Amino acid sequence: METRFTNDLDPQRRSRRVFSFHRPETLAAFIPKHSEAPIDLYDGSLAAEAAPTLRGRLRTLPPLSATGLWPAQITAMTNLEKSLAQDRPRALIQMATGSGKTFTAINFIYRLIKFGGARRGLFLVDRGTWATKH
Repeated sequence: METRFTNDLDPQRRSRRVFSFHRPETLAAFIPKHSEAPIDLYDGSLAAEAAPTLRGRLRTLPPLSATGLWPAQITAMTNLEKSLAQDRPRALIQMATGSGKTFTAINFIYRLIKFGGARRGLFLVDRGTWATKH
Protein backbone atom coordinates (compact mmCIF):
# COMPACT_ATOMS: atom_id res chain seq x y z
CA MET A 1 0.00 0.00 0.00
CA GLU A 2 1.24 3.49 -0.84
CA THR A 3 0.28 6.79 0.78
CA ARG A 4 0.39 9.89 -1.41
CA PHE A 5 -0.04 13.57 -0.54
CA THR A 6 -1.04 16.51 -2.73
CA ASN A 7 -0.79 20.09 -1.48
CA ASP A 8 -3.56 22.01 -3.25
CA LEU A 9 -1.88 25.28 -2.29
CA ASP A 10 1.06 24.58 -4.65
CA PRO A 11 0.96 26.42 -7.99
CA GLN A 12 1.19 23.14 -9.92
CA ARG A 13 -0.36 20.49 -7.76
CA ARG A 14 1.31 17.12 -7.87
CA SER A 15 1.08 14.01 -5.83
CA ARG A 16 4.11 12.78 -3.91
CA ARG A 17 4.71 9.62 -1.96
CA VAL A 18 4.93 9.92 1.83
CA PHE A 19 5.88 7.25 4.34
CA SER A 20 2.87 7.94 6.54
CA PHE A 21 0.02 10.37 6.54
CA HIS A 22 0.73 13.76 8.09
CA ARG A 23 -0.40 14.50 11.62
CA PRO A 24 -3.13 17.15 12.02
CA GLU A 25 -0.58 19.59 13.49
CA THR A 26 1.64 19.16 10.44
CA LEU A 27 -1.25 19.75 8.05
CA ALA A 28 -2.25 22.86 10.01
CA ALA A 29 1.32 24.16 9.70
CA PHE A 30 1.04 23.90 5.90
CA ILE A 31 -1.68 26.56 5.94
CA PRO A 32 0.20 29.86 6.03
CA LYS A 33 -0.79 32.76 8.20
CA HIS A 34 -0.49 36.15 6.50
CA SER A 35 1.77 37.36 9.30
CA GLU A 36 4.23 34.51 8.59
CA ALA A 37 4.99 35.65 5.04
CA PRO A 38 8.65 36.51 4.61
CA ILE A 39 9.47 40.20 4.44
CA ASP A 40 11.21 41.51 1.36
CA LEU A 41 13.70 44.02 2.70
CA TYR A 42 14.47 45.37 -0.76
CA ASP A 43 11.20 47.26 -1.03
CA GLY A 44 9.66 46.77 2.42
CA SER A 45 6.65 44.80 1.17
CA LEU A 46 5.65 41.25 1.91
CA ALA A 47 7.43 38.87 -0.43
CA ALA A 48 5.29 36.55 -2.50
CA GLU A 49 2.01 37.48 -0.85
CA ALA A 50 0.09 35.35 -3.32
CA ALA A 51 2.38 32.34 -2.86
CA PRO A 52 1.48 30.40 0.29
CA THR A 53 3.91 27.52 -0.31
CA LEU A 54 7.64 27.17 -0.82
CA ARG A 55 7.12 25.98 -4.39
CA GLY A 56 5.07 29.09 -5.09
CA ARG A 57 7.57 31.42 -3.45
CA LEU A 58 10.40 29.92 -5.49
CA ARG A 59 8.73 31.49 -8.54
CA THR A 60 8.75 34.96 -7.02
CA LEU A 61 12.21 35.33 -5.48
CA PRO A 62 13.54 38.89 -5.69
CA PRO A 63 16.33 39.58 -8.16
CA LEU A 64 19.77 38.38 -7.13
CA SER A 65 22.10 41.13 -5.97
CA ALA A 66 25.41 40.54 -7.73
CA THR A 67 27.38 42.60 -5.21
CA GLY A 68 30.41 40.62 -4.06
CA LEU A 69 29.69 37.65 -6.33
CA TRP A 70 31.88 36.33 -9.13
CA PRO A 71 30.35 35.72 -12.59
CA ALA A 72 30.39 31.92 -12.11
CA GLN A 73 28.50 32.30 -8.81
CA ILE A 74 25.90 34.59 -10.39
CA THR A 75 25.38 32.12 -13.24
CA ALA A 76 25.08 29.16 -10.88
CA MET A 77 22.59 30.85 -8.55
CA THR A 78 20.51 32.32 -11.38
CA ASN A 79 20.27 28.97 -13.16
CA LEU A 80 19.43 27.15 -9.93
CA GLU A 81 16.64 29.63 -9.19
CA LYS A 82 15.25 29.19 -12.71
CA SER A 83 15.33 25.41 -12.32
CA LEU A 84 13.50 25.50 -8.98
CA ALA A 85 10.97 28.03 -10.32
CA GLN A 86 10.18 25.55 -13.10
CA ASP A 87 9.28 23.00 -10.42
CA ARG A 88 12.39 20.89 -10.91
CA PRO A 89 13.38 20.16 -7.29
CA ARG A 90 16.63 18.33 -8.02
CA ALA A 91 19.67 20.18 -9.28
CA LEU A 92 23.44 19.89 -9.42
CA ILE A 93 25.85 22.80 -9.43
CA GLN A 94 29.26 21.91 -10.81
CA MET A 95 31.93 24.58 -10.42
CA ALA A 96 35.71 24.57 -10.79
CA THR A 97 38.08 24.36 -7.84
CA GLY A 98 38.45 27.75 -6.19
CA SER A 99 35.35 29.21 -7.81
CA GLY A 100 33.48 29.77 -4.55
CA LYS A 101 31.19 26.74 -4.33
CA THR A 102 30.77 26.97 -0.55
CA PHE A 103 30.05 30.70 -0.71
CA THR A 104 27.53 30.10 -3.51
CA ALA A 105 25.75 27.31 -1.62
CA ILE A 106 25.51 29.30 1.61
CA ASN A 107 24.25 32.38 -0.22
CA PHE A 108 21.62 30.35 -2.00
CA ILE A 109 20.46 28.64 1.19
CA TYR A 110 20.25 32.08 2.78
CA ARG A 111 18.01 33.28 -0.09
CA LEU A 112 15.80 30.20 0.28
CA ILE A 113 15.35 30.83 3.99
CA LYS A 114 14.95 34.61 3.79
CA PHE A 115 12.79 34.96 0.69
CA GLY A 116 11.43 31.47 0.07
CA GLY A 117 10.39 30.72 3.61
CA ALA A 118 12.42 27.50 3.81
CA ARG A 119 13.06 26.36 7.36
CA ARG A 120 16.35 24.57 6.81
CA GLY A 121 18.89 23.66 4.16
CA LEU A 122 21.46 20.93 3.76
CA PHE A 123 24.89 21.57 2.30
CA LEU A 124 26.79 18.30 1.95
CA VAL A 125 30.50 18.27 1.14
CA ASP A 126 32.69 15.37 0.10
CA ARG A 127 36.26 16.44 0.78
CA GLY A 128 37.87 13.37 -0.75
CA THR A 129 38.78 13.16 -4.41
CA TRP A 130 36.43 11.10 -6.48
CA ALA A 131 39.24 9.68 -8.61
CA THR A 132 41.07 8.14 -5.65
CA LYS A 133 37.93 6.39 -4.38
CA HIS A 134 37.09 4.61 -7.63
